[in-house]
Amino acid sequence: ADWTLSGATSDPYCICEILGKAASTIQTPTIKKSLYPEWNCDGFIEEYAHGDTLLFSVYDEDWGKKDDCIGTAELKSDQLQGGKFEGTLPLVDKGRVGEAYLRVKVNTDGTLRGDSATATSREFALFSKTWTSSETGPGHMRNDVTGEVGFSFTPGTDLLVTAMGRQLGPQGCLQEEVNVTLWETEPQKTAIAKVKVGPTARIERDYAYEVLEHNKEPRLDKDKIYLLTQSCHNGMADNWYDGTIEQAGLKGCMHKECNQIQGGVQGDEVGKFPDQKTPGAHRVGMLSLKLRTAPPPMNFDNFGVRERPERLAIRFVCMSPSP
Repeated sequence: ADWTLSGATSDPYCICEILGKAASTIQTPTIKKSLYPEWNCDGFIEEYAHGDTLLFSVYDEDWGKKDDCIGTAELKSDQLQGGKFEGTLPLVDKGRVGEAYLRVKVNTDGTLRGDSATATSREFALFSKTWTSSETGPGHMRNDVTGEVGFSFTPGTDLLVTAMGRQLGPQGCLQEEVNVTLWETEPQKTAIAKVKVGPTARIERDYAYEVLEHNKEPRLDKDKIYLLTQSCHNGMADNWYDGTIEQAGLKGCMHKECNQIQGGVQGDEVGKFPDQKTPGAHRVGMLSLKLRTAPPPMNFDNFGVRERPERLAIRFVCMSPSP
């Protein structure tokens, strides 16, 4: 729902980022049906340096369409008196100031007291849609193959995998539980994550996802090749897409941070690394991932003492009406 002072309740969440540093972003959970949410949520941003600006953006989550921006607020480095800030920031919406305020607490020593929820970098899906066909057989919808079937891709930045998913069937559900496996190709050809995805998985848009264990999410390195496959068997209950999509058909349907499809992959033995390859965007959308930007590795070797990046502790407290 669109947010207004007198309008219906919304589903707000807040994103904090360092301007000009795309990897330094965290996001609060969404508070359902609230005009003035209380997040009381802590998170950490790495790589903050003197002179950086923090940008806070509050959104109204809208399933099925682009989330509405409720307003934004900036926190300049000169506002961090003694390395700290605690107070309210006016949200600016299309040039208007003062309809709502954001209360935050920032500490450059990387510590906050008290128990709270946790903010993370913003989660996004590998694909925003699926592809299907009204026909069956090679190049269309299939369920007549035994082995590992999927595609290979290359991330455009370092990522963490938070969930792994399968394309839903025509009834909007899955009928059978099978393994979905994420493989790395170097330094060894090996599985780095495997989950069973089936009828009880969480449905989100056109996919069913199983969430990976927190703090054990596999990391995908920029510019490396990874494989995502499903364990298939002849006569399985759920059909999967075997078509090839033209590059123009992927535009706007695949996240910009992971937009390099290397081709389709297949192996004749379930649970083994698939060594057969097909060119083009083959089988994209039969599987998907939920991802978030990985925090950069901390390496201080090239920084002087005064120039070292800091870890900021951020507490998102609440959004409130103007005083």
